[in-house]
Amino acid sequence: MSTIIADNLTGKTAAGNVTVTSEGGAATFQLQQGLAKAWANLNGSTFGLRGNNNISSATDNGTGDYTITFSSTMDNSDYSFTIGHRGAADNDTDDTPSLKSGTSATGSSIRIICNNQSLGTLRDVDYACMAIHGDLA
Repeated sequence: MSTIIADNLTGKTAAGNVTVTSEGGAATFQLQQGLAKAWANLNGSTFGLRGNNNISSATDNGTGDYTITFSSTMDNSDYSFTIGHRGAADNDTDDTPSLKSGTSATGSSIRIICNNQSLGTLRDVDYACMAIHGDLA
């Protein structure tokens, strides 16, 4: 077993071009493309970030409505996002997170809502989480 200890990884051909070989050796992917460029774990009930990476701020726009702003912007708004949330009880199965209706993701932020489908209303949740994959500017 070998151990690599480094503060920086730089590709030989291009700075951001580091190729990783799959466990079986048959496939490769670009390390930079596979990394989450931003993530956040937000407490929507008492409002505050529990943990994050590449997030400059979180804004409470009202009940169940949050804007997450990136520290380093994305190249464009065509990134992939994954969002999820959980209410106060583990069995809150009627909750559905989504991109804020009538808005779109931008290179600098994303606005998400936490909706209770059976009640048809937005609500503050204990956990609102998101991850972003794509190209940084």
